[in-house]
Amino acid sequence: MAGTFTHLHVHTHYSLLDGANKIPELVKQAKKLGMDSLAITDHGCMFGVVEFFNECKKEGIKPILGMEAYMAPGDRRERSGFRGRRLIICCFWRRIWRDIRTC
Repeated sequence: MAGTFTHLHVHTHYSLLDGANKIPELVKQAKKLGMDSLAITDHGCMFGVVEFFNECKKEGIKPILGMEAYMAPGDRRERSGFRGRRLIICCFWRRIWRDIRTC
């Protein structure tokens, strides 16, 4: 079953207070487990995507770049009644990555 499972919701140390995975170790462990692809979806940021991309390419793993975004019910500053709706965005193709980073 090696190479058929991909984690699509993974936080790294760039997800402050929530992620402890350091990218080089994360990618090496995925390789050790026989995974051929891996995603990162840090909270509200994409600070780790370049490091992640480079580490994955070095180990022969397909990087899936992403982030965990939050959806505000109206105005982003409105906090009353906010239930923390989250949206996981993953870029499986270069075109999507290009579109997201130009927003």
